[in-house]
Amino acid sequence: MYWEGPSHSFENGDTIVHGQQGEVVGPATGAHQGNGLEVQFPGNKGSINCYLPQLSVEKPPPLPGGHDLGDQLYYTGPSHSFESGDELVHGQQGEVVGPATEGTRQGNGLVMLFPGNKGHVNCYLSRLSVEKPPPLPGGHDLGDQLYYTGSSHSFESGDKLVHGQQGEVVGPATGAHQGNGLEVRFPGNIGSINCSLPNLSREQPPPLPGGHEAGDQLYYTGPNKSFKSGNRLVHGQSGEVVGPATEGTHQGNGLQLLFPGNKGFINCSLTWLSREQAPPLPGGFRVGEELYFIGGGFVDEQGDKAVFGCRGSVTGPARNGDADAVSMSFSGNRGDVHCRAQELSREPAPSLPGGFILGEHLYFTGESPIIKRRLPRTDFELELDILVRGSR
Repeated sequence: MYWEGPSHSFENGDTIVHGQQGEVVGPATGAHQGNGLEVQFPGNKGSINCYLPQLSVEKPPPLPGGHDLGDQLYYTGPSHSFESGDELVHGQQGEVVGPATEGTRQGNGLVMLFPGNKGHVNCYLSRLSVEKPPPLPGGHDLGDQLYYTGSSHSFESGDKLVHGQQGEVVGPATGAHQGNGLEVRFPGNIGSINCSLPNLSREQPPPLPGGHEAGDQLYYTGPNKSFKSGNRLVHGQSGEVVGPATEGTHQGNGLQLLFPGNKGFINCSLTWLSREQAPPLPGGFRVGEELYFIGGGFVDEQGDKAVFGCRGSVTGPARNGDADAVSMSFSGNRGDVHCRAQELSREPAPSLPGGFILGEHLYFTGESPIIKRRLPRTDFELELDILVRGSR
């Protein structure tokens, strides 16, 4: 019978070698009793109890990757410790003792014996090399303690990245961060995580703006906003702080938050964040409520306008900080406009005095007045008795 398991040496000097042929001398005893055989292999003083699934009448195929028993290979994956006390160490050299026999490594890996370990370890071929792996990116070493400076993130496995948390370097990053990142193991996680070098530091990151901490729940008090990615900011919604803001004018003066229903993080100004729930809007209006504009029409600096009688939806408080105004979204505008509460109504706008219709062209028959009015207002209030209809 041929031995198909990994090579192994015993304290008495006997050995069992993958692919070696031996003679069956009886039934196995001990742990393999009833499911194994006792086999005498050449060169051994005694016979060895062998598990039936690791014995075959056929010679086993060549080892994966064209390797041979006894080859010395380097482990290029991330360091890892097992409950048995055995460990894999990035860059350590070990001996090939057989083909991998566990899970997805079977047929695509090797069983290795590394110095200091009591048992063998199944390794993927992709994480073994005849060449010693290069130094780690960024001049770091295995075991370095680095801080994560990016945004907090949770994975389906239950593992997570937490802004400001310290972890241990266990190897080079793979995948998208390969060549420019490290694999780091953080406390409380089951596995290690690939991190980009720009998101790692030997120094602890500074405190978050506003005295907030990762994981804080804050309310968004600004107006609603939608992004091309499908993410949204909703007035009054609570979100989780995941790190400092990293874009534009919010950098150094804002935070990154994850809101329910969004796929990604959003940079928010501290001005629009609060530990307390957002106060009621002026006029008792609610976000999303449909209102009519009943004030004098105007065009703002962005070219967006409010027209008497038009209907729009409330998106939140006014961005300019006016406590008596709300932001409104009207059809045809690219952005929101600020409208005072007294210029808005839940009821349709009343008819214009004189029976005039919005947009109608009229002749002015009075004396030319001098009118001073701040832009962007463009409407003039004139006495009805000096306006008449007429054809051009």
